[in-house]
Amino acid sequence: MGRQLRIVHYLNQFFAGMGGDEKADMGPSITKGPVGPGRLLQRLLGDRGQVVATFICGDNFISGMPGFDESHLEQAIQVLLETLRKYQADGVVAGPAFDSVRYGIGCGEICKAAQEAGVPAITAMHGQNAAVPLYEHEVYIVPTGESAGEMPVVMAKLTHLALKLAEHGELGLPEEDGYIAQRVA
Repeated sequence: MGRQLRIVHYLNQFFAGMGGDEKADMGPSITKGPVGPGRLLQRLLGDRGQVVATFICGDNFISGMPGFDESHLEQAIQVLLETLRKYQADGVVAGPAFDSVRYGIGCGEICKAAQEAGVPAITAMHGQNAAVPLYEHEVYIVPTGESAGEMPVVMAKLTHLALKLAEHGELGLPEEDGYIAQRVA
């Protein structure tokens, strides 16, 4: 087998184990290797890939909520791009966000930025998450239920499609590969 794919995983402050809403304003940080649900991602990648880094950022900081500060998003994206270069990322997995709108916005922004930098990216969120219509036209989104209780099933789908994207650069039709159909903006 060839070189393992190098995956950067994005988590919010909650799933990274750093706190709840009281930590939602925390800026971006990088941890080498997998964190929290990233450990499951790593197990699912097996020999084919490695979570080389976890990009962590607070929901409010990256989503601009409750007050919008564009410089925060720009700062987060800059740190992400530096991380992708430093770790020579082949792909990005963001989330899953489930029904959290702020986390969904962060996942969408991370995926957009990675894709614009030429790194395939994928996320997952509930179909009724208000972030879906903001990003479904340009980001691959795997549908989830509302709760993190589905983490093992969702992460397995995300991993399968992340590997396919990183290896081939594209996915099949939504009904074949199980992602939300991308609507034209």
